[in-house]
Amino acid sequence: MKLIALYSVFDGEELLEGSIAQIRPHVDFVLCCVQTVSYAGETYPGGKDVAESLKSKGLVDQIARYQPLPGAPRQQNEMRKRFGAIQMAFRAGFTHFLHIDCDEYFDGHQFEAAKDFIQQTGADGSVVQSRTYFKRPDWELESYDEAFFPFIHRVHSKTTCCGSDYPFWCDPTRTVNANDVVAIPGSLAVQHHFSWVRRDVSGKIRNHSCAPGFEGTQIQDEYENAQVGSYITLCRRRIAQGTNLFNVTL
Repeated sequence: MKLIALYSVFDGEELLEGSIAQIRPHVDFVLCCVQTVSYAGETYPGGKDVAESLKSKGLVDQIARYQPLPGAPRQQNEMRKRFGAIQMAFRAGFTHFLHIDCDEYFDGHQFEAAKDFIQQTGADGSVVQSRTYFKRPDWELESYDEAFFPFIHRVHSKTTCCGSDYPFWCDPTRTVNANDVVAIPGSLAVQHHFSWVRRDVSGKIRNHSCAPGFEGTQIQDEYENAQVGSYITLCRRRIAQGTNLFNVTL
């Protein structure tokens, strides 16, 4: 397996170094696909600046730029960005890829165990369960997320995004045309998603590819007033006290 991690970077850059550090020993290459204009047209260079700093430290191998199509639907732009990164991975000779964002973390030992599991099964793709964290890195939402996260997939000349027959319920911009997909047992590895842990959560609310779905959910107010036991309408779960597993600081 020759594995490339394809990071999608705009904001949330305060979490990027910690995410890369966990998996850097277990991947062959780290590509950051960065943009300085959001899908909503907002200009923000923070993600690019941090990616460039991490490249100077040797944590990032290459930086690519993505310019959103003005006026295009947000998820269409997200799909174009991710598919462009896949094509770069194939042209560079990698056999497998992983889509990952700044706020997604894996325990390094679990990541390596999951890689071994995939190689043993010979599957073309894989998914993992995930836990979402809210406002603080030690506050997690009760239970695993309902949707799976696409994990490591094989890349080939006919790989395309958004496979309509993908066998698991996932973010459609991350699915590909692979039917031989295995679920990594939760006892082996899970993803830790600091989705709502930010220095400035308002930027996420304005610019996320799913931002239109945040309307009417009171997510900003619920974030500002959150405490253990709070019910988060958008996520349909309550906050539970967890552990800051990766010593995340904001």
